[in-house]
Amino acid sequence: MGHGARSVLVSGGGIAGSTAAYWLAKAGWSVTVVERAADTRSSGNPIDVRGGAVAIARQMGIWSPLEAAATGVERLVFVDADGRPQATIPTRRRLDRHEEVEVARNELVGLLLEKAQETSLIIRDDSITALHQDGGGIDVEFQRTPSRRFDLLVGSDGLHSTVRRLAFGPKSVLPAHSACSWAPCAALRRSRIRVPCCCTTNREPP
Repeated sequence: MGHGARSVLVSGGGIAGSTAAYWLAKAGWSVTVVERAADTRSSGNPIDVRGGAVAIARQMGIWSPLEAAATGVERLVFVDADGRPQATIPTRRRLDRHEEVEVARNELVGLLLEKAQETSLIIRDDSITALHQDGGGIDVEFQRTPSRRFDLLVGSDGLHSTVRRLAFGPKSVLPAHSACSWAPCAALRRSRIRVPCCCTTNREPP
């Protein structure tokens, strides 16, 4: 990261935020990540890493640790109140265990955040409280950290995004639904760079 690199703040140190931070730093940006949680959360469903995400994981150097952390789940068992098995559903058989793994969410998040931390400043246990944008950048106020100015702000802070609310208004003025999509590569057109990352939006109930 060279002197005078353009600065970017990534709000959210989860899967999308950590991945974006890693590749933005690789592209020459000075990256700061702010994460509301003090520690990596242990909750969340297991996640399949497959398809285009496998190539990205290999480029980031986390594929071998992901394989080692694979859940190895082969079936789901339904039990009654006394713990007696009532039904079993086999999980989908993987064609090649070296091309797809299922891992606990916290394992994936932890590995991605470790990679991001190699080249980015990580601010934990804090969150954004206000944004002030002008033609030259964005002044960001935090709950605990002193205010800072950035050239770019990336909101990767989930369904109830603080960045989205501060930038675009209360949730009530936003569309009620959004499609769920995953992409192996997202273009940041304004800065004319391309970074491999996974981008997600969630569908809210009617």
